[in-house]
Amino acid sequence: MRNFLKAFRKASGFTLDDLAVKSGYAKSTINNFELGKTNASDEFLEKIAGILKTTPEGILKGPAPESESPLVLKEYSGPFYGATKQAPIVSWASAGYSHAYEDQGELGRVTTDCRDHNCYALYVEGDSMEPRHKAGDIIVVAPNAVPRNGDLAIVRTRDGVYFKEFHMRGLDRRYVQLNSLNPRYPPVELELDDVEKIHAVHSVVSVYRKDL
Repeated sequence: MRNFLKAFRKASGFTLDDLAVKSGYAKSTINNFELGKTNASDEFLEKIAGILKTTPEGILKGPAPESESPLVLKEYSGPFYGATKQAPIVSWASAGYSHAYEDQGELGRVTTDCRDHNCYALYVEGDSMEPRHKAGDIIVVAPNAVPRNGDLAIVRTRDGVYFKEFHMRGLDRRYVQLNSLNPRYPPVELELDDVEKIHAVHSVVSVYRKDL
């Protein structure tokens, strides 16, 4: 049966081994469920959902729509109620083709109302997300959130990082398609196994530019 366990696990940064140790279930049990080879008991779903900060229904049916936000927060230590915080700008992310990801330390801070207490920010490079998002804009990222189809996301692979419009593809949800907003750039298609992390974008802050 198709499910979203692998997507939630990847978004949470867990490997199969990590989740097996954390949950107490055998790696093969988790893997067989991810692949749709076996069904899961209510006890299994409750345990795994608790670890991944989601719900059994989320694992079976995918992130539920949210009326107030395009993101589905898996971790919220609120209440925030519109309060602001300072998110560290930690590295550069390419808005074009993938490039080597190197954490450059804190490059500055940006004020945000993101409710994710682990939020961070990146600068946009390149022109593949133009005209809406330009080089130098600041991406505020909510790592404890799962993007839905059509949301903006930061996707880290073995080869680098993408800032794109996120889509899950395939009947078994084993493929990720990353779309640019600039029509000159073709979609990027990846197997889920090649994806290390998927972080939802909370917002993109346009910075002052002389051309505006």
